[in-house]
Amino acid sequence: MVLAASLAALVLAPPPEPDWDALLKPAGLSLQTAVLDPQVLLMFEGDEFVLPAFQAYWAAPFRIPAFGRSLQSSLAGSVDQPNEAFVAAGRLLGFGTRRTLLADPLVQPPKSLESALEALFRRAGKPKPGTLAARCAEAEALIGTEGCARVAAVVAQAASALDWRDAAFPGGPEPLFTRTQAAEDEAGGPRDLAKWLGELRSIDLRPLLAGAHDLFLSCHRACAQPLDGKPGLVEIPTPYGAVAIGGGGANEYPSKAYLLILDAGGDDTYLGGGRNVSPDNPASVVIDLGGNDRYLSHPDLAKASVADWGPRKALRRPGPGRAACGIAGVFDRTGNDRYASSGPGIASADFGAAMLWDGGGDDAYDGYADCEASARFGVALLLDRGGNDRYDAFANSQGFGGTHGAGVLLDAEGNDRYSANDTTLDFPSPQSAQHNASCSQGAAFGRRADYSDGHSMGGGFGVLADLQGDDAYSCGVFGQGVGYWKGVGLLLDGQGNDRYDGVWYVQGASAHFAVGALLDGSGDDRYGSTMNMSAGAGHDFSIGWLEDLAGNDQYVAATLSLGASNANGIGVFRDAAGDDSYSAPSVTLGWATDPGPGGLRTLALGLGVFLDQSGNDRYQTSQTYPQNGSSAVNWTTKVDPPHGGRLGLFVDWSP
Repeated sequence: MVLAASLAALVLAPPPEPDWDALLKPAGLSLQTAVLDPQVLLMFEGDEFVLPAFQAYWAAPFRIPAFGRSLQSSLAGSVDQPNEAFVAAGRLLGFGTRRTLLADPLVQPPKSLESALEALFRRAGKPKPGTLAARCAEAEALIGTEGCARVAAVVAQAASALDWRDAAFPGGPEPLFTRTQAAEDEAGGPRDLAKWLGELRSIDLRPLLAGAHDLFLSCHRACAQPLDGKPGLVEIPTPYGAVAIGGGGANEYPSKAYLLILDAGGDDTYLGGGRNVSPDNPASVVIDLGGNDRYLSHPDLAKASVADWGPRKALRRPGPGRAACGIAGVFDRTGNDRYASSGPGIASADFGAAMLWDGGGDDAYDGYADCEASARFGVALLLDRGGNDRYDAFANSQGFGGTHGAGVLLDAEGNDRYSANDTTLDFPSPQSAQHNASCSQGAAFGRRADYSDGHSMGGGFGVLADLQGDDAYSCGVFGQGVGYWKGVGLLLDGQGNDRYDGVWYVQGASAHFAVGALLDGSGDDRYGSTMNMSAGAGHDFSIGWLEDLAGNDQYVAATLSLGASNANGIGVFRDAAGDDSYSAPSVTLGWATDPGPGGLRTLALGLGVFLDQSGNDRYQTSQTYPQNGSSAVNWTTKVDPPHGGRLGLFVDWSP
């Protein structure tokens, strides 16, 4: 709890907010009118699965930093309570479950491991195996009475979670599970689309998240203290996957269905466990109490990186922490661990709930796509408590929210590196074929179908929150606090000397009815982007926001950046303190483009805002107005009333 309290303090006392009403007044605007026109936006409504949290961010642009930092504080305070971080993530979908509000929600611990397993067989309507008592005795000889009590408590909670999971799929999980195994969401054609939509509308994620919360709480409690164990391994089959108990040696767990693995220590290898491999394996968790461990989707990845592994595109086996129509979790107490998956995993959820909690160590997270806190119709939480960690992936990763999904990556401490591969072009972007579409590092994407079948779906909520350390972030197109099609993407960095590198739609940018924000607390930071739309830029009725509260910072950007609006977007840039340098060619530093004559766009606001609140700053740009101690109202289209015009505001307060 001491760590959580100290980290929460990092985000609880930001500098005073500027008087936005006073700043907007020279343009004839106010906080009430500097918004995306709600009447105009009604003409574009009709999407399904739009999150209430998105509506809140979208409706109040100048409250986005307050909303984001409130979420950051909540996450920081839950570093030692991952179940509470899971609640915060679930709340982003509009229905978080506060299961601990009135009492401890966990089921009564069973009298013994044998009795817990017997109850599991009764639930499945299966006879218990004749060897059950002998296997339980072997487990007790391996990890002791206290260790078996931990296993029994988690098994009993898993049995309860199975009931909650079944309630989420009234028509059964099989059709949706089949879809999770395909590369695309739907096979194509109007009839299949109608069937798919019916399956999506039938899901009730609330009971699934309730059961997942309790199971994850039980796992974290079982992981709280070390456990002495003799070398060895005991495995007990159950109708829902094996229960495996490892002692203190180096164990290997093969690729198959597990309900639970508890390992007391040693340098272990997990090719299975902590992942749903079939509809009959609805819950799967791993609890590892020590050692430098490897969690892999394929044995080759013990030595090869995903980027260098030839079959990465073809072999989509589920990796650790992969929830598919179920509940999956990995809880690793300590050690320098490696998590590698070419398939969805490393905290990934489709129609499910996933958690990966790592208590400490210098860890490597190496994924491909749909990984490292990635969710659609579900919640995926990756929480790393400390260490100098590396996060590598290609796409839909490092805090990604697809439709009706909340993907949250929380790293508490350490000098970390986040990389969305932009060298090996497996996911070429429509904006630039020379770069990958990363959709990572606090990114949210919906399904845009206005040009196809008309069944558009809102995006989810993607969050990357790094609370402390000198960190580096790199990506291609779409990343570092980006939203697309009614989704919200946030990158929240607490403190440290950080570096951000990206290409297009990065660093607090958004496109097509969405919200993207990058909020950095303190440190001497460097921001670099090489193509359009970055550093607080909104495109097409979207909001992009970049805010840096302290430090001597460097910003290098291309066009449409540093508080820029395109096609009726709102882009806001704020640097609160420090001696900063800015370099960008044009359409930057508080500017808005005009979408052209005719149509609804002529009735709606386009607004770019640049604010530097203090310091001796340097500007390198073709624009003439940016100077220390100056301000300018840059009208592209001036109308009466002004909230239907297109304009930019530049404000620099010198000491």
